[in-house]
Amino acid sequence: MINRSLSCLLLVAGLVGCSATETPPSMSTDGALKHERTDDRRLGDVPEWMAAAGTDDALICYLDAVEGGTPYGQGWQARQGDAVRLAGWAVEQGTSEQLPAVVRLRAISSTNPDVYFAALRSERPDVSAAPQFAGSPPSSAGLTATLLLDDVAPGEYEMAYVAGNAQHALACSLGPERVLRVQ
Repeated sequence: MINRSLSCLLLVAGLVGCSATETPPSMSTDGALKHERTDDRRLGDVPEWMAAAGTDDALICYLDAVEGGTPYGQGWQARQGDAVRLAGWAVEQGTSEQLPAVVRLRAISSTNPDVYFAALRSERPDVSAAPQFAGSPPSSAGLTATLLLDDVAPGEYEMAYVAGNAQHALACSLGPERVLRVQ
């Protein structure tokens, strides 16, 4: 779990938001730490529109930071059961109001199913002020997500953001250098 002071420090740097909903872990009866958040567990029932969202150049995105993973080759690696926190942004060009988003892990060379995690939107003044968004500065462009890899099958996954709803959904790949290897 991320140290709360580090989260707030990253907020000052403009990388992530400091969540007031994050609760510290507690001890279980066997003395092990127990994670109490539910918004960072993988999504169970994924709506068809979310699974069908295709990559579209109208949605541009960037991954600023990865915590809890170890860099390797063209991406990051973590063990099953680890928590990996992502911080970045996603903007649908031409609109100021940004739609809710999730993080999608898509298996690269296996038949593992896609895995989805909720992402929290936040303000990103640095992104809103970027010249390419001058005509329609986006609100809530920032995204943070904690991926609990408890039941994610080992393999390599392409990371992407999916933003939208049942009427309109787009995906944005974080690129070939943004692969997550789960061991």
